[in-house]
Amino acid sequence: DDALLLEPLHLGPSYPQYGGDRVCGPTQSLVAITVAHLAGPITAADRALATSVRSTLDEVGAEVVAVFITHDAENNFQVLPLRDEHVLAWVTRFSDDAAHARHLDRLADSDRWRDALRRLAARSNRLPMQHLRLRPTAHSQLR
Repeated sequence: DDALLLEPLHLGPSYPQYGGDRVCGPTQSLVAITVAHLAGPITAADRALATSVRSTLDEVGAEVVAVFITHDAENNFQVLPLRDEHVLAWVTRFSDDAAHARHLDRLADSDRWRDALRRLAARSNRLPMQHLRLRPTAHSQLR
């Protein structure tokens, strides 16, 4: 039971379009997903914070693919139970592991990022932020 119901707050130009062309073959790219767990429902301030974080990620060289927030709705597909959590999630893409490492170094030096982390911590439900690193499959539209 590890599913979240999310809605897009921002879809970047590299977000895959339904039915879009697929390029097959291996890739060195890396998709990184950061999930911040909040103590309560998404507010207007949380939306503004998510947008601010997106700008900060852009500034330090990430390709922001999408920003998602919890979609507050009843689960109409009971076969897949949903986690009762409120989150902000950022999906970023990097050309390879080295580009991701450089990005993390620049984030560590960013005052805006440190400020965003403080603001996220103030809204946190005390779960640590999740940092997921994914490698696109050979048939993924997100490469």
